[in-house]
Amino acid sequence: MSLSPGGANVYFDGAFVGESFINPAETSDTLEISLGRDKRIVMKREKLKDISGNKFFGGNKERTLAFDISVKNGKKEAVTMVLYDQVPLSNQKDIEVKIEEMSGAEYNSETGEIKWMLTLAPGETVKKRLAFKVKYPKDKQIMGL
Repeated sequence: MSLSPGGANVYFDGAFVGESFINPAETSDTLEISLGRDKRIVMKREKLKDISGNKFFGGNKERTLAFDISVKNGKKEAVTMVLYDQVPLSNQKDIEVKIEEMSGAEYNSETGEIKWMLTLAPGETVKKRLAFKVKYPKDKQIMGL
């Protein structure tokens, strides 16, 4: 059976969620279609103020940032998912980034990507913590911290 390229209406749990374009010539044996956000999976990322902050050591400044990430499965069945976050990368020798905590995640040192593989039971909430420290000369300004 061959499929022709064309538009597709996407339904999820019996409800229309959007439109897509499918080109079977660009796929192999698997066709991946994004169904959009599932409102029954709730994720929250909060910056921890009691851990995050600045410190001065000699000619350097240290900025620690920490985040609590929680994911709740509001569905009636288990959910397997991949949760991504990222830490900054430095290409300057006088700026160091050190991961303090990542709750068992995989870390890609080339991209700064943090990845957790999660399986949540129905109604379960999982919490992960990501904390990292940036050390840099006090006369430099680091944007985005």
